[in-house]
Amino acid sequence: MPALPSLDPNKSLTQFVLDAWGDENGLPHGNITSITQTPDGYLWLATAGGLVRFDGVRFVVYNFENTPVFQNNVLRTLLTAADSSLWIATGESGLVRWKNGQFTALTTADGLASNSVWSVCAAPDGALWIHVTQGLHRWQAGKLESFALPDSIARIRSQALSVDQAGYVWLAINQKVFRWRPAEQQPAAPFLSKEGSRVLCLLADRNGAVWIGTHDAGLLRHHEGRISTYTTAAGLAHDRVWRVYEDRAGTIWAATEEGLSRWRHGRFDSFTVPQGLPDGRCRSLYEDREGCLWVGSYSRLYRFKAGRVTMLGKSEGLSPGPARCVFQDSAGSIWIGSNSGLNRLQRENITTFTTADGLPCNDVFAVGPDERGTLWVGTEAGLARFDGSRFHSPPTAPERSRIRVLYDDGVGHLWAGTLNGDVSINANGVFRLWRPNLRDGDCIYWFHRDRAGNFWIGKWGSLLRVKSGAPLHTGPVESESLDTRCCYEEADGTLWLGTLGNGVIRRKAGVSRNFTTKHGLFDNYVWAILEDDAGYLWMSSDRGIWQVHKNDFADLEAGRIVKLPCVAYGRSEGLRVKEGNAMGFPKGWKDRAGRLWFPTMKGVAIVDPQQQIINPLPPPVHIEDVLVDTVAVVWRDHLQLSPNSKNISINYTAASLRQPQNVQFRYRLEGYDAGWIEAGTRRTAYYTNLAPGNYRF
Repeated sequence: MPALPSLDPNKSLTQFVLDAWGDENGLPHGNITSITQTPDGYLWLATAGGLVRFDGVRFVVYNFENTPVFQNNVLRTLLTAADSSLWIATGESGLVRWKNGQFTALTTADGLASNSVWSVCAAPDGALWIHVTQGLHRWQAGKLESFALPDSIARIRSQALSVDQAGYVWLAINQKVFRWRPAEQQPAAPFLSKEGSRVLCLLADRNGAVWIGTHDAGLLRHHEGRISTYTTAAGLAHDRVWRVYEDRAGTIWAATEEGLSRWRHGRFDSFTVPQGLPDGRCRSLYEDREGCLWVGSYSRLYRFKAGRVTMLGKSEGLSPGPARCVFQDSAGSIWIGSNSGLNRLQRENITTFTTADGLPCNDVFAVGPDERGTLWVGTEAGLARFDGSRFHSPPTAPERSRIRVLYDDGVGHLWAGTLNGDVSINANGVFRLWRPNLRDGDCIYWFHRDRAGNFWIGKWGSLLRVKSGAPLHTGPVESESLDTRCCYEEADGTLWLGTLGNGVIRRKAGVSRNFTTKHGLFDNYVWAILEDDAGYLWMSSDRGIWQVHKNDFADLEAGRIVKLPCVAYGRSEGLRVKEGNAMGFPKGWKDRAGRLWFPTMKGVAIVDPQQQIINPLPPPVHIEDVLVDTVAVVWRDHLQLSPNSKNISINYTAASLRQPQNVQFRYRLEGYDAGWIEAGTRRTAYYTNLAPGNYRF
């Protein structure tokens, strides 16, 4: 079955997007002990209230109340077989199979030793191994085979069953683990004994290791004759491990009593209640075809997925509070200013500098280099210069200035702009104060020297320009009433200005053009503008981050399109908070690898345009049921109704689990509808008083 990549093992668990379902948003039953997905796209859950089917939006329950094959609601293990069948290990109903929309069961009448089935798993050769209360069976090519085992193993009552690459069947009973291959004699002694702790689960991974989850002794790994033990001391969330799972990338996951754990770089990292799990009592794990990891807990169903935006914030070691500015130095380190210090990211290590390291204040608004490459920092209490280990405030720097912008103009000047509208220019180590217009008290938001040599200043309520060739601090200053927050210049000299409430302004060849939400722009408030290597402009505001190609603006002007096709990214794509940050400088940065960094109110958001997740998998479309005058009717490919039928409802779906809320539908009843009906996200079609005749939906 085609599939998208697994979750990136190099990302922190906190950097994935977490969604949760509980009884408050539709989950019908808790205590999810097993999860699987069938090729038709549906996710299936074994719960305390029966079997549950999920299409990403709606839950459907199958249990003893509405499905005769189930004697009760005790379900233990789910498995999707190579022939697309869903197998369900039940407490009293035998091994139930769902195939082609029908439930059937293998029971003692078919040769099972017991109708109490504890687990079912698939072997590398495609065979199914079935563990029941009184024995072990193999189902292959439609035939059920039974194996005689010693009494000690035959009495096993455990879901711990796995088959490794060599064909060995691994079984557990209480504290003992047995390894057995059908071609060999019966095992007379346990392969492994873990005294004092019951074995809960087994996993034979693709590398030949066997993972053994226990009740209170952590997780054991048997590989090449050696046994390693991992507990909370190695990062495991809890020493009680209910399930171990291997995703398509080979990453090992563990569902524990107090959260989710992942084997990474020789130890475990974990995601628990303090990181955001509403219920840490995890029971089951499954990776779907769209690369999402599903986790079942005692009261919740969780989905971890890769977002298009990766966050770096407090959870990843950044100092708490909003990010103000971001910058990459010549050594490749990323500097991030916040209201609680200045952070330096070197590879995966974060160092935070504060007043203890010489900063005038921990509230950092600006960071950047001068012409010599020396790093400067602007804070609420003034300027500081970095000597490689500590910060120092030079004696000539303006004192107690509330710095908002630092900018190297490339011709020997370091510019500092303040909240009060003052501008300080550092040339040859000496700062000179300059007030570029008569309106004192107007905050400075940005500086920019364009390719033609003009120098631009964005202030509260006004845009200033010192023309090329004029003395920067004594020459005439042009001013216009325009409230901007950022500026970006293309390679051809085109300027893009982000404004406060007036969208973006493009200045090209001396001509200005304004684009707003009326033209399809996602927001009229624009805090930052960056360009990626493919010509897309990325912008941030208090509504999130969005992208639009530069050519789309020309197409709009030429009448080839009627709206700008902006693509927006919010919480569903990884942003922890939509609000960007309009205060500070730089307000965004493109690093050497082409990644785009945007400060937000909860850390910095990172977008990698070259690694954007495109889902090429068409969601399988299904007609789920038909109601005639509110009564469900049985149907297959054809349905014949009485001419007295008044109201017909057709429920349909498209089982896409990654972004189900974005799936759009249109439908048509041939013989009645003149064209396609645009239904949006609605998953029901309604028809009333159809005339007698033949129709096709």
